[in-house]
Amino acid sequence: MQKSGALIKKSRITMGITQVELAKRTNCTQTTISNIENGNHKTDMHTISLISDILNIPIESFSNDTFQLTHRKLDKIYEYILDGKLDSAKHCLDGIVAFNIDDTITKGKYYFYSGYITFYQQKDYVKVIPLMLNAYYCFYKDKKNLSYYVWTCSYLAKSYYLLNSYDESNYYINNALTIINADDNIGHSLEHIKDAYNMLHYVLCKMKRFKDAKCISNLIEYRELAFIANFEIILRDHKRNRPDDVQFNNLCSYICSLGIKLPNNFQKLVEKHNLE
Repeated sequence: MQKSGALIKKSRITMGITQVELAKRTNCTQTTISNIENGNHKTDMHTISLISDILNIPIESFSNDTFQLTHRKLDKIYEYILDGKLDSAKHCLDGIVAFNIDDTITKGKYYFYSGYITFYQQKDYVKVIPLMLNAYYCFYKDKKNLSYYVWTCSYLAKSYYLLNSYDESNYYINNALTIINADDNIGHSLEHIKDAYNMLHYVLCKMKRFKDAKCISNLIEYRELAFIANFEIILRDHKRNRPDDVQFNNLCSYICSLGIKLPNNFQKLVEKHNLE
C-alpha cells in the first residue's frame, strides 16, 4: 500500500486537495488519510473506489485485484445512470482501463456505459454505435445477463434509427424482441429494462410497427410506460417553449395523485417542484 499511498499523496497535492478535505469526502478521518498516504493503513475497497473517483486515478493503480475493484465501480456507475447523474458516471468510468478487464460481462458493461453516456451527453450516434456493438458482442457471447443484452439492443436500434439506418435498426429491434418473447425471467420490472422498453417502444412507433409496440406496452404497467413517453414530450416542449412550469407541474401532480411511481431519473424533478 506504500506505493499506492505515495500516488494518492502526489495526486491530492497536484489537485490542491488537503488531507482534511479528502477525509471529509471519503467519510473517514484526517489521520486515516495520513496513514494511507504513509502506507500504514490497509484500505477497504469502498474507500479505494472513492479516492479513485475524487483524485481521478485509474483504480487498477491501487491493487492487483482489478476484477473486484472494477466491478464495484461499475455498480456505482449503474446507480449514477439510474439517478441521471451522468457527469458522475463519466468521471467514475474514466478511472477504469478497458483492456485490463478479462471478464466478458464486466467488459460488456464498461462498453455499454461508455455508449450510454456518449448517447446522452454528446449525442454523437456515430460514436455510440461501435461502443454499443462491443457491448452487444460481449453480451451475445455470454447469455447469463439477458437484460443487458436487451438494453444494448434498444440503444443500437435507436442510434441506427437516428442515423436513418432503418435495416440495422430493425435488426436489433428483432433481436431484442426474440429474447423478450422467449424468456419469462427477463425481469420486466427492472429500471434498466423499463428504459430499454421505452426506447424500443419509441423506435417501433416511429417505424410504424404498432403491433410490436403494443406487445411492449403490455409487458409492464401501461400507464407507467405511457407516462414516461408523455413526460419526455412535456419536458422537450417545456425546455423549448414554456418558460413557466404550469403544464409540467399539472402533469406531475396528476401522475403523483394516481400513485404511479416515477422512474428514478425523474424523481429529482418531482422534488424540485415540491410535488410529492
